[in-house]
Amino acid sequence: MECMNQKNWEKKENARFKLFGVMLTVFMVAGLFHIHHWNQYFFEIFPLKTAQVTGMADRADLMRIAEICKERRKTLCQINAYKDVLKQDKKDYVAAELLAETQHMSGRHQEALNTLEHYFLSGGDSVRALYISARSHAAVEMFDRAEELYQEAIERKPDVLQVSVTEDYVK
Repeated sequence: MECMNQKNWEKKENARFKLFGVMLTVFMVAGLFHIHHWNQYFFEIFPLKTAQVTGMADRADLMRIAEICKERRKTLCQINAYKDVLKQDKKDYVAAELLAETQHMSGRHQEALNTLEHYFLSGGDSVRALYISARSHAAVEMFDRAEELYQEAIERKPDVLQVSVTEDYVK
């Protein structure tokens, strides 16, 4: 009987040791992947992303996440950071413009238009947002609306030659 208990104990101990080894390997691989994934931002991004996931990140944290994500060309990460800023403050016009621009640049034109619709309805009125909206409308082949927005962007700053707006409008 005692020999049987000894064998059961050894089996359980062996299983625990194997489980510990597997878990240690998984954590090491995950850590290496995280380091590779974030490169020089590894130590900075970890607490920021943890704060974002737990809902404890403030605007500055989220905007820094978006900057890092942009630098690392992680568009979805960048979009999610801007969206989290807007969850905290729906009238954060800077974050809304940056979100719409990121959405537009990544081919999410309808999402950009939805973001800008909310932006304009909540009081945003920058020429840059008009320009992004015009480009997004043109991308979804709503050319009449795009033309109106290009004209408005040009008229709002007549004293400044807006080469890129005019160039896109002519296209």
